[in-house]
Amino acid sequence: MILISYYYFIINILFYFISFTLTKNSCQKKSYGLNSFVCVCSSKYYFQKRRKLNLPRIEININTSKKYQKIFGFGGAFTDSVGINLNQLSFNTRQKLLEQYFNSENGIGYNIGRVPIASCDFSTHEYSYLDIPNNFSLNNFKLAPEDYELKQHHGWMKTSGRMKGPGQLKGPFNGIYYRTYANYLKKFFEEYSIKNINFWGMTIENEPVAGSIPFYGWQAMYFSSKMQRDFAFNLLSPIFKESNITNKLKIIGHDDQRSGIYKAAKKIYEDLQKIDSIDGLATHWYSRSDYEILNQAHNFQPNKFIISTEACNGYLPWEHKPLLGDWFRGQAYGHDILNNLKNWVIGWIDWNLCLNLQGGPNWVGNFVDSPIIVNASADEFYKQPMFYFLAHFSHFIPRNSLVISSSLFIKKCKNELFKCILNSININLIENQIEHLALITPNGNRILILLNKSQENFDVIVKENNRSWNIPIKSNSIITCIWKENE
Repeated sequence: MILISYYYFIINILFYFISFTLTKNSCQKKSYGLNSFVCVCSSKYYFQKRRKLNLPRIEININTSKKYQKIFGFGGAFTDSVGINLNQLSFNTRQKLLEQYFNSENGIGYNIGRVPIASCDFSTHEYSYLDIPNNFSLNNFKLAPEDYELKQHHGWMKTSGRMKGPGQLKGPFNGIYYRTYANYLKKFFEEYSIKNINFWGMTIENEPVAGSIPFYGWQAMYFSSKMQRDFAFNLLSPIFKESNITNKLKIIGHDDQRSGIYKAAKKIYEDLQKIDSIDGLATHWYSRSDYEILNQAHNFQPNKFIISTEACNGYLPWEHKPLLGDWFRGQAYGHDILNNLKNWVIGWIDWNLCLNLQGGPNWVGNFVDSPIIVNASADEFYKQPMFYFLAHFSHFIPRNSLVISSSLFIKKCKNELFKCILNSININLIENQIEHLALITPNGNRILILLNKSQENFDVIVKENNRSWNIPIKSNSIITCIWKENE
């Protein structure tokens, strides 16, 4: 079957009525005193059938005639910190970790990798590929040792003279510094291509608004939405088209907080002459704004894609960094992925694939959490609840699956007054706490992902056309249901 398992990680394969959950032998549990546990990686996993539950019922109606966006995929970032942590493991353990993410049979089937261009905060120091000032010809361009051993712009081009902190490119817009930066980006892809590593797309700048924040703590460079649009049209797109390596790269704008994506879409796409220079927009989860803004950005320019490119837990200064075994951090991932996909997003990319027990290394102390935590001294790694929530999406939703309509329905009470009051309370609870996403895979399979954030157990009746099935779902759990069209 599959290699992924967790306390509430349930796979329901309808029509065969086979369901699996974790047994005490399939996960080497390790508790850190929180609301759940981590699974210490081991070589064998076992499953057993799950007993039926007698729970309250609700309905999810599937409408396959209403189709939305195609899914591109799921993945995580290959930062320098990820490379450092991987290299501190033995070869076999390192391979096992990568297999957990990228193997579609024995792992969760990631198909996207995000790669920073030069250093970021999850590096051990600042570096670029061109640290010699005023080298506009790029004849000293050279990938760093980190690119070979482990897996931004260079400071002399910025008004501040340093990669860290606020600032933007020097000189007039589209002047020699902007042109050199565009060629610098092209050179990066050409150098990687020599090593048989090719890319699908590139965001113009990571969180460009940060470049306007005084005393910002790590690498940043300011690009307004208008600057991104004009830079792509006047320099980046024409220069990328000069090379067979970069002429098909997707150029992606924004790459910043979800709260600003609609405003960015209006500015980037308002000039129809320049609209083809940027293929789509990227969004990060940290603002935690309403998901309706994604729908607004899509509706402003429906032919352009939206992709979520960064998320992590423990990023706020007062939060604990790795919280080993925290269930609700996993639930936050499930909630965000599901609601992104319900609002036109084509893919979801996590931040660091793995970090150490401190949540690093990070050269500015910006430690955070990760779905996999590496304990190098024990030569083992811990798969957290976040990992298993991700699995419900990345393992079961193949590329080019279509999001389809699903709606929650609860029958109104017609009995005693007291029961009707309770029923009304339960309706509000269910509508706010039960989340659902339906898709059709390229081979015609139906997929339904259900997330129950409440403390209550439920029976869910899933309906498609004239067929229906009863699916029990426990409190604080996520399940994935799969069935075929004609079975």
